[in-house]
Amino acid sequence: MPRPPQACGQGYLDYVGHRRVCGWAQDAARPNVPVTIQILDNGRLITKVLANRYRGDLDVPGSGGGRHGFDCLLPVPFTPTERHVIRVLRDHDGVELLGSPWVLDPISELDADLQDAFSRIVQNLRGRKKSEQAIRFLMEQVTALRHQMADQATGRTRKAQERELALRSGARSAGRARTQAGGRILFVDERFPDATRDAGSQAILSHMQAAQALGLDVVFAASGEPEAPQAARDMLEKAKISIWSLPFYASVEEGLRLESHGFTCVYLHRVGIASRYMELVRLYQPKARVIYSVADLHHLRLERQAREMEQPELLPRAARLRLQEGLGALQAHVTLTHSPVEAAVLKQLAPPAQVCTVSWCVPTVRKKPRMAGRQGVLFVGHYAHVPNVDAAFWLVREVMPLVWAQVPDMPCVLVGSMMPPSIQALAGPQVQALGHVQDLAPLYARMRIGVAPLRFGAGLKGKVLESFAAGLPCVMTPTAAEGLTLPDILRPLVAADATGMAQVILALQDDQLATAVAQAGWQFIKDNFSQKAVTGLLKTVFS
Repeated sequence: MPRPPQACGQGYLDYVGHRRVCGWAQDAARPNVPVTIQILDNGRLITKVLANRYRGDLDVPGSGGGRHGFDCLLPVPFTPTERHVIRVLRDHDGVELLGSPWVLDPISELDADLQDAFSRIVQNLRGRKKSEQAIRFLMEQVTALRHQMADQATGRTRKAQERELALRSGARSAGRARTQAGGRILFVDERFPDATRDAGSQAILSHMQAAQALGLDVVFAASGEPEAPQAARDMLEKAKISIWSLPFYASVEEGLRLESHGFTCVYLHRVGIASRYMELVRLYQPKARVIYSVADLHHLRLERQAREMEQPELLPRAARLRLQEGLGALQAHVTLTHSPVEAAVLKQLAPPAQVCTVSWCVPTVRKKPRMAGRQGVLFVGHYAHVPNVDAAFWLVREVMPLVWAQVPDMPCVLVGSMMPPSIQALAGPQVQALGHVQDLAPLYARMRIGVAPLRFGAGLKGKVLESFAAGLPCVMTPTAAEGLTLPDILRPLVAADATGMAQVILALQDDQLATAVAQAGWQFIKDNFSQKAVTGLLKTVFS
């Protein structure tokens, strides 16, 4: 079929979409008479449109006032999964507009047009049978897409291709291809990490960074948050950490099943996660090295709470947790703890278990701290954690009154996430209850002393490490100091009762002593809690 003549200078096809065709057309011999145009799809006439819309760019002398535009919203959109060759001709003489033909290729992604087509199909469904068929079809497509994503993530597609190539080149190389494994590690916790919320988040973020430094691709899943909060999603994506989250995976179980045999390591954080997923990991990731990180020994914390607060009803729960933590250590290839004290407890609890002590990275301020001009006592804690609530009450009611007797204007500042009304009610002339503070750096820079008045608890205490790292001396109880091998200059910071803590706080009002202690704490963190040190310790754990 011969191509129609082109309407040079007398029309142009500006745009063709699946629902819209627009441009302009005129007849130079009759500029004041609107032109009718034909729109053809694959040679078939689908509609005629009068080109009489005003366009300022066409309003020039002798042009007929610029009323030559057309913008046609199609009554039936072009099918997005088919190829369409769109031609636009002047109706009266068959002249084709410049820019025509316009080719619409089949859509290979779910863009707005295809979404619109799906929506219209669903809205027009009538009857239970048709609705059931549509639901079944859509669920099959979702399942297929999830399997496709899982195959891409685990490298199964690539490995199948490599095996095929290897088989063609000889059985020996095929055997080698079958033994190759990708370096992937799955981290599972109860919630998505937030470094400003708790030390557990800081620890798992540090360990994920170490895994990346060791060449592993890192994936994170939160059992209690099927959909990632946007802040956590942005932070992990920036760190190049993949996540399991809706709409891809609705649960950790689904991810483990769909990405079966896809990990070389699986890291289970805290006893609840280990108890829930250990068997599923063994089932779906049978070749993976399973790492159980205790965070802190929950049974030890509950036993101490029962004793300190005279709550014997907690002891049966502590006994159950003791059994779960011991079983988790026995089932895992490696059990991680942050405290050498807890490592010893685990060795007694589960003698065959392989237990490693690994801390986490705690960044320090750049300059050595100086205390001149600083004032105030600072307590930082996550208040969903019972030991921190008790510590705040004990600090304000038992320790600080002894300090205020000597220094009445000494401010006491309470900071932390999920602060309950009972702690907020402690605020007064000498006490500030600030709640969650996103950036603690300005607060650390003006305070004089950090405190960790924990009467019970377990594990390494992030608040102690952060205080030292920020350049503050940290006055602490023996519980808070547990697991730390403190140098001689820092040991006097540990006090067993309210009177002892108050005395240490008062002694640190001396600028020279406070500066010396602060600098020693800062150096202690710098020497022992770097990311390089953490990565070195985890190298054998992840291998």
